[in-house]
Amino acid sequence: MFEKPTYEELEQRIRELEQAESESKQAEEALRKSDEHLSATLRSIGDGVISCDTDGTVASLNAVAEKLIGWTAVEAEGQPIDEVFNIVNAQTREKVENPVKRSLKEGAVVGLANHTLLIGKDGNEYQIADSCAPVKGKDGEIMGCVLVFRDVTGEYEQREALRKSEELLKGVFNSVQGGMSVLNKDLNILKVNEIMNKWYESNTPLEGKKCYECYQNLDNPSASVPMRRCGRAKNSSPASRAICSLSLVCWSPMERSSL
Repeated sequence: MFEKPTYEELEQRIRELEQAESESKQAEEALRKSDEHLSATLRSIGDGVISCDTDGTVASLNAVAEKLIGWTAVEAEGQPIDEVFNIVNAQTREKVENPVKRSLKEGAVVGLANHTLLIGKDGNEYQIADSCAPVKGKDGEIMGCVLVFRDVTGEYEQREALRKSEELLKGVFNSVQGGMSVLNKDLNILKVNEIMNKWYESNTPLEGKKCYECYQNLDNPSASVPMRRCGRAKNSSPASRAICSLSLVCWSPMERSSL
């Protein structure tokens, strides 16, 4: 037969319920503060951040990601990552494999290849660099992933401009019919053109060596070294042009015999 609890037992049960409710409220408050901290952290990060679940579905994103992909957080949440993160090869315009799928599959950090272009929903295009890392629980089970990316359009354009400039200078350097050497203040050879390599083929590679050792077979610089003449004269000699600690020295085939 069921026995009615005593007054003391009821009091004990009430205290246990109150304790459980208090602990539950504390846990909810801790979770709320954790969520607020995470949200504040995402907002303060200068890169775009998109978190996805194990299916590659967008769970959340920060303001920088919104700007770059052209989707608001409300629009993007619940969408497949391929839908909101549209990336192609900048040179071929072919679709690029999304790093989210690979990261979830391999359980490892995955980065994008060079020349990756992000095409936003609004039509804006950005050269980007990114990486995607899996989010794992204590037991090692993958719970999702985080995609971090940034706009490197300016850096990419600078690198491209520098590359084209270097190619142009290299073309001019090698098209000159006379020998050309770039020397530093210590008379070390930094760079030579193809003519110079041909003239002194027996001493190649020339870069990194002393010019007087390669061109004059001397152990010490002589007064005829063009850069030394430039250092003593107010005007550059016809055979060379020197600029501060770096010199571009040019020889015609006739001048070569006087070295």
